[in-house]
Amino acid sequence: MVNAGLPLGGTCVNVGCVPSKTLLWAGEVLHLATRHGVPGIELNVERFDFATLIRDELALVARMREEK
Repeated sequence: MVNAGLPLGGTCVNVGCVPSKTLLWAGEVLHLATRHGVPGIELNVERFDFATLIRDELALVARMREEK
């Protein structure tokens, strides 16, 4: 099958599963760190750099394209 309009890797690698699951995982980590509900443990998120997160997600997509 040919996926016209997207680079090698198709929908999953470029705009679907890989990018969305990467960002969802980062959100889950942030959520769990601040709302884990375990008594006696207090965690603070010192920094959340969305631009760095996006750069890393784009680098992952680029690596996966090369592997295909």
